[in-house]
Amino acid sequence: MQTDKLKTFTCKDTGVVLQIQNVGSALVTQLRRDFPPPQAPLQEVDYGDGNKKMEPNPAAPEYVQALAQYAIDFEDKLQRLVIKRGVVLTLTEEQKQEIQDLREFYRTEYGKEISYDDKMAYILMIAGGTDDGLAELVNAIVRRSQPVEEDVQAALDTFQS
Repeated sequence: MQTDKLKTFTCKDTGVVLQIQNVGSALVTQLRRDFPPPQAPLQEVDYGDGNKKMEPNPAAPEYVQALAQYAIDFEDKLQRLVIKRGVVLTLTEEQKQEIQDLREFYRTEYGKEISYDDKMAYILMIAGGTDDGLAELVNAIVRRSQPVEEDVQAALDTFQS
């Protein structure tokens, strides 16, 4: 990791200062390829005169439900990817204690364990603050990763016409 490529990001909700780095758009694209959305089930459509075809039915209730769950699951995967790769953080003893206190509270209150590792728990549940704060963090990392026009044109030039 090159520290000269790190940028400072202040979480507005909490005031926590984090170091962020580029997460390449190719990595996000790879995630999208590896976890595609579900396909709509096929249904027979009768066009009359014996002309029947199997076509996707995006209104099928089980598909609508599967697509909604996919959106939640994929957003979680994307957020984890961007934060794990984009936030450079070595937890201090104080931060570790905050996480331990949070884990103990959650265990006592709900009888369950927090499923995130310490770094993710700290960023998602302490530093990030609200959903808006986390979205700002993710956007700051992703915005830094967007290709500039020259890079897009250079990539396009590599394709044969």
